[in-house]
Amino acid sequence: MFTCSGVQGGAIPDSSLIPHPSSLAPRLILASQSPRRQELLRILGWPFEIIPSGVDETAAPAELAPARLAVWLAEEKAQDVAERYHHALVIGADTIVVWGDQVMGKPSDLEDARRMLRALSGVTHRVITGIAVRRAGPGCPRPPRTGTSRTRRRCWPP
Repeated sequence: MFTCSGVQGGAIPDSSLIPHPSSLAPRLILASQSPRRQELLRILGWPFEIIPSGVDETAAPAELAPARLAVWLAEEKAQDVAERYHHALVIGADTIVVWGDQVMGKPSDLEDARRMLRALSGVTHRVITGIAVRRAGPGCPRPPRTGTSRTRRRCWPP
């Protein structure tokens, strides 16, 4: 029995026995090595861990529209890590660049990166980020929460 905020029933002699609300929060994991995503979470002041997923991005279904592809990749990344860290809250994200109707993948090397930047130079293109938040394990049957952010950009040569 205890007494708390006017509720009778006994007394708790030591308030240190009451967990701090932050200790009740689930472990937060970013399933990405993206420096920008890490920076955004740091700005929010949330403690988090970085555990990259092992998802093969080239295994995505070819028929997906760009926005759906970004969400699919984010979901897969969040699910991959959530399955290994039950009850953690896992954030998966993926950003794709769309030039015309072509989804540009990650550059394979420096020369490929230069080729991509030349192709995008002076051209408006779309940048789509898919985000998924997932929790796995017993008692966590809820599907991932997902969303996208879409912007149009134009690159100019230096």
